[in-house]
Amino acid sequence: MALVNQQRSLYPWLMKDYVALAKDFSNNRLHHAVLLSAAEGLGVEQLAQRLVELIHCENPNSNKACGVCQQCLLHNSHSHADYYFVSCLEGKAQISIEQIRQLSKKAQGTGLVSQKRIVVIDCVELMTESAANALLKILEEPPAHVYFILTTSKVQHLVPTIISRCFKVLIASPDIRKTHGWLVKKTQKDVNIGYLSLLGNSPLKALEAIDNNLLPQLSLYVESLNKLYVSWANKQFNESFCHGVDVVELFEKMQKDKAINTNIDFLISITQRFNQYVLKQQFSIESGSQGEELLSLALQNSLATLSPKALIHFSDRLVSLNRILSQNSGVNISTQLGRYINEVTENIIHSKEWRDD
Repeated sequence: MALVNQQRSLYPWLMKDYVALAKDFSNNRLHHAVLLSAAEGLGVEQLAQRLVELIHCENPNSNKACGVCQQCLLHNSHSHADYYFVSCLEGKAQISIEQIRQLSKKAQGTGLVSQKRIVVIDCVELMTESAANALLKILEEPPAHVYFILTTSKVQHLVPTIISRCFKVLIASPDIRKTHGWLVKKTQKDVNIGYLSLLGNSPLKALEAIDNNLLPQLSLYVESLNKLYVSWANKQFNESFCHGVDVVELFEKMQKDKAINTNIDFLISITQRFNQYVLKQQFSIESGSQGEELLSLALQNSLATLSPKALIHFSDRLVSLNRILSQNSGVNISTQLGRYINEVTENIIHSKEWRDD
């Protein structure tokens, strides 16, 4: 008896876009190049793989791959000869022109087990300039019976001419309350909905954070940020210095803790989102439940006296941290974060320009 390909259910936030693409395919309207653009942590690779299986399936049923034909079984065993997956090679930061050249040769050939050949390029924004130009030539004169599925979380970094040659699918992040409900159902654990904002409303990043026991550490970090911002609001120099030290120490601890599987740019983004959220709450007429979950009562009561200029300056400094990190300059990011916090503290206390009273 044939083995059935046991497909996992699509993540619920991907279903709408998959159904639309599946209908296009069943009606022979699917574009030869599909660009799937989604924020990190939405599992877009699952959507790409499901579409690949549907395109190759010999007997699709209700816009789903049957799971039992030869094509499906080959995909199930990860051995389909007419499926080409391209991503950064191990130890490399970019997709090279040589990878695209090899792909071009395969795409120009003929199918081995299927007339249809499918190419998936993961994180297509990571192509070198020469690789992007080589791909553009293929997309401008696409080989017959070849489908390209490109994925990206940074569509703004793509060459505009490549975007123009594709059918663009922008996958929206789910409503934060739906994300919260999905996580609670998935993990059987209650999750602070405010923390989902810090994680970029990414269901899979939040799930990873729960699995890696990151949330207790994140709770301590948020608590220290709250205290720091309250001391900034009250223009308390000594308290600001002490709470700043606590923030940096927790930042460094999470960075070095392999058990929670995190990285520096992720921690910078959490800090940046907290800062942006405080700014948003300052100018918000109605304080939502997320603010009540994320901001301490003391900070909520101090928002009016917290300098927006200082927070905007701190936001700029956090952006510069990401720039330093991308340049791989060897700078200690934790130390640099401490310097920026002290810089904000000094200016809040001593600079007339930042005094909003």
